[in-house]
Amino acid sequence: MSTEKPNIVLIMCDQMAARAVGCYGMEPAITPNIDRLAESGVRFTNFFCNSPICCASRASMFSGQHVSEVGVYDNGAEFRADTPTFLHGLTSSGYSNYLSGKAHFVGPDQLHGFDTRLTRGIYPPSFIWTPNWLEPVAKNEGSNIAQIKDSGSCRWSLQLDYDAEVLHRGLECLRSEARRQDSVETASPFFLNISFTHPHDPFFMPEEYLERVDEKLVSPPRGDWGDAAGHPYNQWINRHHGHDEIQLSKQEILRARRAYLAACAYIDDCVGAIVNEITRLGLSENTLVIFTADHGEMMGEHGMWFKRTFFDEAVRIPFVASWPGTIPPGRSEHSSASLVDLFPTFCEIAEVDSSFVAACELRGLSLTNLMTNREDRSPRYAIIEYLGEGTTEPLRAIVGDGLKLVEIRTQPSILFDLQTDPFETKNMIEDEAYQERRGKLQNKLMENWDAGMVKRDVIRSQSRRRVIIDAMYSTHIPKWSYIDTERDYEAVVKGNAQLESQQLRFPRRRTTEMFLKE
Repeated sequence: MSTEKPNIVLIMCDQMAARAVGCYGMEPAITPNIDRLAESGVRFTNFFCNSPICCASRASMFSGQHVSEVGVYDNGAEFRADTPTFLHGLTSSGYSNYLSGKAHFVGPDQLHGFDTRLTRGIYPPSFIWTPNWLEPVAKNEGSNIAQIKDSGSCRWSLQLDYDAEVLHRGLECLRSEARRQDSVETASPFFLNISFTHPHDPFFMPEEYLERVDEKLVSPPRGDWGDAAGHPYNQWINRHHGHDEIQLSKQEILRARRAYLAACAYIDDCVGAIVNEITRLGLSENTLVIFTADHGEMMGEHGMWFKRTFFDEAVRIPFVASWPGTIPPGRSEHSSASLVDLFPTFCEIAEVDSSFVAACELRGLSLTNLMTNREDRSPRYAIIEYLGEGTTEPLRAIVGDGLKLVEIRTQPSILFDLQTDPFETKNMIEDEAYQERRGKLQNKLMENWDAGMVKRDVIRSQSRRRVIIDAMYSTHIPKWSYIDTERDYEAVVKGNAQLESQQLRFPRRRTTEMFLKE
């Protein structure tokens, strides 16, 4: 490993399943830049998010803890300012930390250890998207099947506007850091998170990207969905997404899958631009570049869309790391790992003081040995939790030893053999041949977990937030967006609400202002 602390560039996207990336095997994925990045370093084949929803997944990544511990249960839950993040550790080790794009922090702290945010956020940082587990599962007015019917071509979209700005500011930061490092004899390293909102729904892309994906090669979802697709939990999630009201035609499904892959191709262009600029600026040899996502997308598999479930399309994500001279090229790593492992990884690479790391009660393990192909005998697992909207019971799953065990409070357990049944069609929970391995996973899964207590904590958190919403949001919207002045608030927050309220062809989920107008 280099004796000089490396720069770290973490490229993230929103809602990209591993199977939507060429080097992970899906046809006809068009991701040559991500594929080349994998060829120059290591590709993790069994890498998972810790929750199949934006805020929760990212909070786990930044905090190094699981969702039930950090308390960011859903997209309306606060990420508390007293939670240590790996960014605080990097700061203590001399790093400058930058964010271009989406972090989806809810609450007044919109930095969490970043020195500078280079762009605005894209979603409300308030409590407005708080679910209510005391009521029956309700339809999601943002991500639902109705918008899938309309997928396809657009001239341009607000989402593309946002990601174009994210890319521009990210490249600008790289150039600025290159100049700074050239100007002093011992320049400090930097951490840069460039975080895009694509390929998140709605699935609309310009024709130039749709044309890259040969519609003749776009296959329908697999027909054998297995018995787990009818599990009560997935029925709840499908009801939340509007499946009980709308059925998609085969043509609509294929059009949506093509548009989704076109959005992945757009992200691939962005990755290529970033990696090329790192190379052009001469930063490659001392920069660790990682590409990953916050969660996946079901793409119609198992009769489901979006995320919020335990199937691989929703929880298994791409993870590619490149660091010339340190990470051997062209490797595939098959150990189970997840986003919660990034905290100890970055702290080890940045030589963060061990006392800081010990105080953070981390749940993950450093990936450094796995990335650099050094021996590592640590038992590896990925823990996945879902505590958000669309369900009223906690979900916890574990992946390890080639198996995936899913536990949902008050509901039947599920066990998949991912090696013999990679598309998760057969529930092996009653099979005697798996009971010993299941028992070991069960013991690990139940560590620090009481489903009944977790449910009480989730409902308590939701109730507190809903009291605040009912009391104040009719007259006072928290100004928690990352903005510098009141004028910026008027221009950015209210301006975006006005644009979205014009009912353009590409409506995003409702802003706080739109919610209050209804």
